[in-house]
Amino acid sequence: MNFKQLVTQSIGRGLKTGLALAATTNASIMIASDMECGNPWTAVNVIAHIVDGDEKEQPLGYSPRESAIGIAVNGTAMAAWGVLYEGALLLTKTKSNLLTAVLATITAYVIDYYLVPKQYTPGIEKRLSHKSVILAYVFLAATFALSGVWNKKPE
Repeated sequence: MNFKQLVTQSIGRGLKTGLALAATTNASIMIASDMECGNPWTAVNVIAHIVDGDEKEQPLGYSPRESAIGIAVNGTAMAAWGVLYEGALLLTKTKSNLLTAVLATITAYVIDYYLVPKQYTPGIEKRLSHKSVILAYVFLAATFALSGVWNKKPE
């Protein structure tokens, strides 16, 4: 596989994985937010701190602007993780499995909470318990692990 094919397949496969990651992580965040905060949008909205800064208080309920920003930012991040994950699998000629999924998820967590500046952390930790934040990463890992279902053997 040449470099152009690697990039093209990484993007194609990664966007499918990213879409699934966005769906599962947003669902887990919204369910936890509804249970812990009384509204499914509270933890989604706080993701908008990445755009607005930490000084701005985010709405607790649905808000056309902040809810859209939260979904969009998480979706964009998940698309990026999907492309990186699928690219790494293609580059190493490895199939998606539990080990690769866990390694990718640990990498994402460390980057999200230890390497990026505070303004660029997900923000859900401001509204959700540590247990619910970890659960979102469990959903991330499960989705990574299942990516072979929609991404068959490379061409």
